[in-house]
Amino acid sequence: MQVTSILKPAMVVALLATLFAVSGCATVSEAVPVGDGRYVVTLRNRSSFDGDDKLLQKGIDKANAFCDKKDMNTSVMTTNTNGDQIWAPNNNQIVFSCTPKS
Repeated sequence: MQVTSILKPAMVVALLATLFAVSGCATVSEAVPVGDGRYVVTLRNRSSFDGDDKLLQKGIDKANAFCDKKDMNTSVMTTNTNGDQIWAPNNNQIVFSCTPKS
């Protein structure tokens, strides 16, 4: 009986650790100037459930918020994705500029 009572907490801990690792989280950097009026937002995701489209949307939202603070529009210039969201962290970059509102 003692073995069973020891295994139960260990199984719970293992299950929680697995769920935490699988759920992961996305991090979105602040906009960083890269010259010529361009900025970059870097995104990292360890989740196997969020695809590139969701991750890129988070980055575009960050870019929009940055340009909104300047009372300007966002113009996305390029996006770059690398990594495999299941086996390795997924890393994305969004390069954008803020343009005057017309």
